[in-house]
Amino acid sequence: MPYRVSLTRKGGRRIDLPEIHRLKTPWKDEQVTVEIDGQPIRATVTAVRTSPAKSQRTSVETIDDVDALEV
Repeated sequence: MPYRVSLTRKGGRRIDLPEIHRLKTPWKDEQVTVEIDGQPIRATVTAVRTSPAKSQRTSVETIDDVDALEV
């Protein structure tokens, strides 16, 4: 399922990244790589949430929300 990452940097700053990754959603404790300003950042997934579509009658795509902590 597609997912979007919210990254917590080492300094504590949280960044909601706009990119939607069209890959299999990672599991909690898996490592992912995200890109910030052209730099790859390794992070460990700390939580995964699935947001249900707003309405069953619309064709809105469900996207998982992934929280990750920079390593």
